[in-house]
Amino acid sequence: MGALGGATGYLLLAVLPGAVDVRFAHVLAIRVAQGAMTIAAFSLAITMLMDLPGGHGKNMGAAGIAIGLGTASGAPLGGRIAAIDPLLPLWVAGGSCSRSFRCWRWWTTARPIPTGEAPGRSSAGWRGRRRSGFPTRSASSIG
Repeated sequence: MGALGGATGYLLLAVLPGAVDVRFAHVLAIRVAQGAMTIAAFSLAITMLMDLPGGHGKNMGAAGIAIGLGTASGAPLGGRIAAIDPLLPLWVAGGSCSRSFRCWRWWTTARPIPTGEAPGRSSAGWRGRRRSGFPTRSASSIG
């Protein structure tokens, strides 16, 4: 949902100036909502990385590298694209976030729901993962 929120925010910022009179307060409100969704997605991604087998340091290192590369390359690429058209970076970012959301939807619906214990868990109460990738517990293990 964070990718969908990011895509919506970027595309709104690209479309609104041509359609209506946009004030700074409107842009700020869109960016605040977009930022909240992005932070929620990052938090969930980091939490899910902690559940993967293979070492927490390795998983967190990979996440740090991905975030760092995206941050380091985003500004220079956005500057180059903005030289073509000032709104083009918003269209590109919106399309990229939209593509990420579509890939997530495909990944979560194309995979079969596993049964048995979730990977990396030794508790008998874990039944597997839903299509969203979130761990689930059976009613008998809750209490």
